[in-house]
Amino acid sequence: GPGLIRADKNNWAPRIGLAWNPMKNDKLILRTGYGLYYNRKEQFGAATMVQRPPFGYSNSINPPTSAFNADGSRLQVETALVTTAPFAILLPVDTDIRTGYLQQWNLTAQTSFWKDWLFEAGYVGSKGSHLYSIDSRNYRPPSPTVLPLSTREFAPYSFGMAVWTDHGFSTYHSLQTRLVKRLSAGLQFSANYTWSKSLDNNSAGSSGSNDSDTGALNNPNNRALEKGRSAFDARHRFVISAVYELPFGPGRRFAAGASGAGKKLVEGWQLGLIASWRSPTAFTVDSSFDFSNIGRASGNRSNLAGDPNDGPKTADRWFNTAAFVNPVRGIIGAAGRNIVDGDTLSTIDLSLLKDIALRERVKLQFRAEVFNLLNHTNFGTPNRTYLPVAAGYQPGVSANTNPDFGRMFGAEDPRVAQIALKLIF
Repeated sequence: GPGLIRADKNNWAPRIGLAWNPMKNDKLILRTGYGLYYNRKEQFGAATMVQRPPFGYSNSINPPTSAFNADGSRLQVETALVTTAPFAILLPVDTDIRTGYLQQWNLTAQTSFWKDWLFEAGYVGSKGSHLYSIDSRNYRPPSPTVLPLSTREFAPYSFGMAVWTDHGFSTYHSLQTRLVKRLSAGLQFSANYTWSKSLDNNSAGSSGSNDSDTGALNNPNNRALEKGRSAFDARHRFVISAVYELPFGPGRRFAAGASGAGKKLVEGWQLGLIASWRSPTAFTVDSSFDFSNIGRASGNRSNLAGDPNDGPKTADRWFNTAAFVNPVRGIIGAAGRNIVDGDTLSTIDLSLLKDIALRERVKLQFRAEVFNLLNHTNFGTPNRTYLPVAAGYQPGVSANTNPDFGRMFGAEDPRVAQIALKLIF
């Protein structure tokens, strides 16, 4: 029989790749490719559908303070259902939802030089369509005053409704470069740089929220306003990795004549390095204050009266909190999604490894590793909740009462060191 979601029967996924060696050697290699890749229907959405009406239903009944009627008889359950305010939590899924897909393409050029070096540069892009997103429904129209419950889309129910849809989209464009030294003389080296920009209208998918934004539509009637930087968008990213086989033991520069226990002690050592840096990712400043009186307790946005990134960049106040101001009551705030920069990320990881051959296919590996060698502080997302109060409300004024607004409360791991033994067979 028919399923809960109508079948999407045109999911054709072509892929093509080409490589050209115009100089008939390894001095110049050109590559290009295109592919279309489909997402699967998320289990979270399907599992939620079977828990909601008509397949399942749960609700909390808040009966009157007394469990007895005025005449002393006991209050019946059906009476309590009628007398309590209609309330429910519904997370419906659009039955016409399409299967999301991603188109990917690239064009790269690679050249080799000297003996063991190669350099590669290319353009890599993608476009996501019909991705999972959440639409906000059953809100009151914006108004300077609170309109009656009857103005809600699904009156008399007073709940906001999050509808899973396929209205999500994304675009990604990047310049990617890579410098590689192949393994020779005990050294292998790679340096990678990416300059990119990622845009979308929802970075959280069907989960609805992440550390950067709530995933809700600021303006339920204008989905296009959610287009902005992806929560994971980092304009610049640079990574260096290297492995060096220390020159000790037979056939090496030092201790070449070692034998027996001395040979076991000095040979097989490797030094590894990974150093990475990326520019800041972005986050959204939200509010639980219902500026427009639509009946929403989260995901509201204020107006903007300055550069939010013109801040001290300290743990106590990361961004310019004074840039966020009250909009006129009844007007949906105009501050955009993911417009504030977080912290950069900078780490250096160092490792020292030694392999000890026990048998032909069995070896013991000693590992000493240090992560975030310099113990650099990489902050997370600061408190991003702007919270004014209704008493004495004034538009155009920064009236935040949240003492933690703009303050950092978390960071990535500090320096971590570990020693381990691994038996590899």
